[in-house]
Amino acid sequence: MKTLGSTLFALLLVAVSAVGAAIALSSSPPSPEILARSTPEPVLIEPVEFSTELEYPVRVKLSWGEVGTLLWPGRAGTITSVDVAAGQVVESGMPIASVDGVGVIALTTAFPLYRDLGPGDSGADVEMLTQTLVALELLDAERAGDRYTTSVSTAVRELNVRRAVDSNRLDRDGILWLPETFAVASVQLRVGQVAPARDTEFANGPQTVLGAAIEAPEADPEALPELHAIVAEGLHVLEVGGVEFDLDLDGSVVTAEVLGVGRTSETETIDSALIRLRTPELAFQVPAAAIITSADGSQCVVTPSDGTEFVQIVDGSPGFVVVDMEYRGDIVGNADSLERPLTCER
Repeated sequence: MKTLGSTLFALLLVAVSAVGAAIALSSSPPSPEILARSTPEPVLIEPVEFSTELEYPVRVKLSWGEVGTLLWPGRAGTITSVDVAAGQVVESGMPIASVDGVGVIALTTAFPLYRDLGPGDSGADVEMLTQTLVALELLDAERAGDRYTTSVSTAVRELNVRRAVDSNRLDRDGILWLPETFAVASVQLRVGQVAPARDTEFANGPQTVLGAAIEAPEADPEALPELHAIVAEGLHVLEVGGVEFDLDLDGSVVTAEVLGVGRTSETETIDSALIRLRTPELAFQVPAAAIITSADGSQCVVTPSDGTEFVQIVDGSPGFVVVDMEYRGDIVGNADSLERPLTCER
């Protein structure tokens, strides 16, 4: 089974063999065979330096939300105009359509109107209406309240102008309840058709992604714990289609809704994704014979001055290893040729 390590090393070898942008130094270490045939004298080599983002292939699991809808308020008759279309955002006070020449408008209120309202009425629904009129700048805030006053009548008459109605009353059948702004994906209203029955869905919103999280690639399904450990370091980002996304430490995507753009709910997973370091790091390829391992497990390389520099092995293949190290310069490529005890010194 292909492991993350082997995948990483394959990527690193591609980076080493790629054009000059990937390789900072043109020289490469001698092959293990050359080192084996060399004299017992130490051989100095220049490690191959390259930039790596330490990429790991992953899949992304998408969680889709339900499609939002708008419900017809009940105005009966023939549709004489349709004032919303796909791509628009419906806001409070906007016209939606007209029936027999009388407009239907959207109002954002705490709850739907459940009765017609006019002068003399009072109650929580009147107070709710006055707050909406204030938000639409049709009524001064100090005149809002739970009574349908003369000021409220004047404001409603002004609102009804948008409906082509000359009245100080508000009929519920002409008011579309809009809990919040609504992005329109499709509209099922046509001029000339009979208006829908009350509470019939006539417009849909786009289906959006509510959440997304990384999963192990299909080729290595057991890799998820290791992937979560990598992401928990807080140094990695997700890349999908050339777009970078931040990840929470649990592997979930921060701006998951963006992944829904251009996709439908039939897309449950995105297979061609990567997690990689946010900031590329330098790594070095050196012969395996250059590595000294001390009794305590620490590893190092030997410098021309006969000193040692600690390294961390990132990956390896027969004869070579890829290391992370702070030291920059030549090293002894055949450390086993040294006569002194091979120990990493702190």
